[in-house]
Amino acid sequence: MSNPVRKVLVVGRDAPLWLSVLALHHALSPAGIAVEAVELPAMARPQDIQAALPALEAFHSRIGLDEGDVLKATRGSFSMGQMFEGFAAGRPFFHAYGSHGTPIAGVPFLPYLTRARRQGLGVAFEDFSLTAAAAKQGRFVLPDDETGPFARTDYGYHLPAMAYGEMLKRQALRRVPVHAARHAEAVLDAGGDMAAVDIGGLQIAADLFVDATGAQSLLLRKGLNTPFESWRHWFPGDRVLTAAGPALSPIPPYARITAADTGWTGLFAARDATHIVHVFDGSQTPDEIAARGIGFGDAVVTPLAPGGSTAWVRNCIGIGEAACVFDPLDAVGLQAVQIGLAHLVTVFPYDRVHQPERAEYNRLMTMANEGLRDFQLLHHVLCRRTSAFWQKARAAPPPDRLRHRLDSFLSAGVLAPQDQDSFTADSWNAALLGHGLVPDAYDPRADLTPDAALKGNLQYMLGFIREQVGKAYDHDTYLKAFCGG
Repeated sequence: MSNPVRKVLVVGRDAPLWLSVLALHHALSPAGIAVEAVELPAMARPQDIQAALPALEAFHSRIGLDEGDVLKATRGSFSMGQMFEGFAAGRPFFHAYGSHGTPIAGVPFLPYLTRARRQGLGVAFEDFSLTAAAAKQGRFVLPDDETGPFARTDYGYHLPAMAYGEMLKRQALRRVPVHAARHAEAVLDAGGDMAAVDIGGLQIAADLFVDATGAQSLLLRKGLNTPFESWRHWFPGDRVLTAAGPALSPIPPYARITAADTGWTGLFAARDATHIVHVFDGSQTPDEIAARGIGFGDAVVTPLAPGGSTAWVRNCIGIGEAACVFDPLDAVGLQAVQIGLAHLVTVFPYDRVHQPERAEYNRLMTMANEGLRDFQLLHHVLCRRTSAFWQKARAAPPPDRLRHRLDSFLSAGVLAPQDQDSFTADSWNAALLGHGLVPDAYDPRADLTPDAALKGNLQYMLGFIREQVGKAYDHDTYLKAFCGG
């Protein structure tokens, strides 16, 4: 190898910058590769929340962060899923971070539930989720040996963004050199690759550059003129309002997502405040009207432009919103950061000139980002509201891969498998069934179990869930015990 990568420069701000620095330092320092950071002014505000999916716990552990320390430093809370209201006809539905039911005679659970509901069973899919049952009663269930064989429970977090970024920064400052800067500009060489980053009179050179500057994408899109594909024809919201209200007591261990005629609103509870995210269409609702509807004086409105770019161009890799901007729905923002970093570590280029890994990285990231987009999009495609906002959301045909998934589910209750899917089949089933989709058929193997045996199995599952929820700590008690108040 004649042109080894010796130095990686990460440019960005807030949590995406520090997660990138910590992950890359952890992975690359044993190989003698230096990681440095350029920190731009933080954009996180007191109103902002980082809602995270379950994968963040393992990611933190991998880069040496203790879960208790993270929650203590941020005053965050656990999240076992999301309650959706106002999207579908009938009652709200719960997207739980965990499994639903258990296989019977080697056949997945959903075909049995479909059969039982055709026979008159009035129990919802989410009622067979230990995670959902506990969350809705304000209780917190940890995965353990007793529940593991029956039901996989899982959880994410609600982490106040400013405190989370500051906590990560403290960790990063102990490990890598950090250059504070007011601005950053790409410096290109004669061949069009990035040679350095100018931070105001000082140019910092590197072999590989990581753009974690958020939606500004100062290196990838601005510096290298990388095209951006807009998703606005699918996502009508182009404005995001954030605010913070009083803390809830007790603190619900889940987010509440409510669809209204003008858009959707999320409530994300942490220990010291309840964070509010409202997405709307600025052409239909002026900012001041949206802020008045939320009712909190600290509300801040920012633009939203969902869409994506090629993530790795020349010797620059965009992480998180620098490569792909998502609607805040379903808490996928930090998930995209984690996926980008995990794949970068896996296919890291050790030659700064010849980088065949670039094509594979872009292939993986395209599939991953489209998978996240499609899960978010199903809520827009299937929402039953008839206002202008939701009609606009349904106006454009969905992407082919999402249309194929919807058709497969409707025809036989089967999800067409897709690579790089961040959401489990249980998550897809919970969302699709919650929106009111009912499969026309089911796996015929489910008919081999006699009615009495099926009834007994379902009763056992529901009884087990009631027993475990009854033994669980309430969320506030667990937070106090785990985080020391």
